[in-house]
Amino acid sequence: MLGLRELKISLAATKNPQEIVRNFFDHFVAHILVSDYKTLKTKNNPFRFRRQILTQLRELQFDTPKVALLSTHYQEQFETSYDDAEAMVHSHINRIIRIFESVDQRLATIDDFRYRLEKRVADTVRYMDKTTPGMSARLSRVITDAAQLDQRKIPKLETLEETGFLAPGSVRSPIRRRVATKPRVIQQEIIDPRVLEMRQLFKEYKARREVRPEKIEDYIERHLLGETQISAGQFTIDSIEDYICFSYLRHMRSLGKKGRTTANKYDIQFSDKYVNVADMVECRDFSIQRR
Repeated sequence: MLGLRELKISLAATKNPQEIVRNFFDHFVAHILVSDYKTLKTKNNPFRFRRQILTQLRELQFDTPKVALLSTHYQEQFETSYDDAEAMVHSHINRIIRIFESVDQRLATIDDFRYRLEKRVADTVRYMDKTTPGMSARLSRVITDAAQLDQRKIPKLETLEETGFLAPGSVRSPIRRRVATKPRVIQQEIIDPRVLEMRQLFKEYKARREVRPEKIEDYIERHLLGETQISAGQFTIDSIEDYICFSYLRHMRSLGKKGRTTANKYDIQFSDKYVNVADMVECRDFSIQRR
């Protein structure tokens, strides 16, 4: 994209049409279109497999054993605590997901910019001859020389069927008669109540699936009540909100600044054994304690 923008600025600053065409082929076609742009469209480019990559990354987010192995590796490499390493793993996964999700939008932007650049150069080539300096004087001399020729040397034309004297574009098309627009009544479109109901249900569904540190904190406090410590097996999952809160309970630091603020209110200790929570989630057992 930067290469296209630099080329556009360079072409806009050039006044010579021949130089514009030369730079277009030398810089755009040879260096950008053939090398960089073609690379984006090749079969073995990783961006072409973004759907499979995104699917595997989303599965990895909830694959506790693999996340634990990655966190241990990060802990050894960066010499940090296990909680910080686990948060770093989730942060890197989320960053890769964001990059691959924005590929389609980026490619569409590049395609649009490339189309406008090619159209501008095509217009320059189309009107290059019409703007050549001295063209009017040259045409005048040609007409004067033709008028001075002996008419006997010019064969008389009896038909135009075989001689292409006029090109199709030489005849100006007549101006079409304007037709008055008929008045029409503008009516307000009535939306089907079922559509409005579906929209509301979809908004509610999105609100239920939204992950927020405040919801997770309320979920924890609802189970702690008067206790200071609770284990994983004591949590209940009665709704989709509870399921999402429990899934992110162990990864609050990956939810940004607010998530880290909420995580600092509690201490989480993991053990090596696995437990089944409400017959819905199987994960490493842990205990959470209010600081």
